[in-house]
Amino acid sequence: MRRFVALGACIFAITSGEFVVAGVLPQIAGDTGVTEGRAGLVVTAYAAGMVLGGPLVSALTAHVERRRCLLALMLVATLGNLASAAAPSLTLLLACRAATASVTSTFFARAVVTVVSEAEPGRAGAATARLAVAMNLGLVLGSPLGAFAGHQLGWRATFVGVGLGCLVGLALVAAAVAPAAVDAPARTIVRELAVLRSEAVAVVLLLTTVANIGVVLLFTFAAPLSRSAGLDAWALPWLLVLYGVAATGGSAIGGIWADRSPDKFLATCLAALAAIGGVGGLVAESWSAVVVLVVSGAMGFAIVPGLQVRTVQAASTAPTLAVALNASGYQAAAAVAGLFGGALLDSPAPVSTVYLASAVPALVALAILAASVRRTRGPRPTSPRAGDSG
Repeated sequence: MRRFVALGACIFAITSGEFVVAGVLPQIAGDTGVTEGRAGLVVTAYAAGMVLGGPLVSALTAHVERRRCLLALMLVATLGNLASAAAPSLTLLLACRAATASVTSTFFARAVVTVVSEAEPGRAGAATARLAVAMNLGLVLGSPLGAFAGHQLGWRATFVGVGLGCLVGLALVAAAVAPAAVDAPARTIVRELAVLRSEAVAVVLLLTTVANIGVVLLFTFAAPLSRSAGLDAWALPWLLVLYGVAATGGSAIGGIWADRSPDKFLATCLAALAAIGGVGGLVAESWSAVVVLVVSGAMGFAIVPGLQVRTVQAASTAPTLAVALNASGYQAAAAVAGLFGGALLDSPAPVSTVYLASAVPALVALAILAASVRRTRGPRPTSPRAGDSG
């Protein structure tokens, strides 16, 4: 339990730092003298840091002892968030966010390995699920708390708070995690590289990336979108709380249905996301848009378990690297969403365009899913025509 609390505290702090940008985006834009659309590059930089830096950091730390590696990663996260708070320009802020993100996926992976290796037989899944709770709390609590602090004390105070949270996590890891004699050899990952040749894995990675673009697009720019709907700035943290609760509920429901009928449920969620984008385009400047944003969180997180199920099934012989790449697919979606959404907000197009644009990736993902299912099942047998001889 001590180790779980320590690792959970670290994941909570890191996840809060990732999602909190949505709540302080206007303050970042105003302080750095850029538009909110351009400030969205902060999300893109973090996503790029995870996608590009994560595999590199994992490779460089493959032979580092477990406890030492966890401490070093949390130290980088602490310094990265504190440096973000002190960044004098948007360019330096982007660099700090990318550097901070580069250690995130490696810490998650090491944390999972730690709890699984020390779990009781048959309880590895439950142990991993506990870490997922810390991630959800980062969205449900960390993001709105950071937004509230940003509105009261400025966005720099938000990153200071995240940095201090990482520092607390570092201290807990130092006290609770014992050194490991030998970590898993790097050759395990080398062997898993063969999974990249799998067409099924490529399809699910593409699905993860495309399906999440619209979801992250709406979340990243929740502040300007809610403002256009008539929501006051003080209410934004409460919107993020509702979003986080809806996302947690959606994830729970998605987990149930992912084991029962993953393809059908995933198709239903993608169709719902496309419909949500269409409805949002119609009600973008009314209070109904707030409901659209919250529901998008529920549907967006409901697709995650189904995508994970497809990933594990597609890479049953080597799931570790595939699941890690699946997480990178989400970050790639965040990078695209930050660039694309920022360009839309800075353009003369009405705000409804952002909602309508969020529907397009869902429709594309739905088409990819349908094509994949048809290809997997193969052509349907044709019945013999009348008059054909046996």
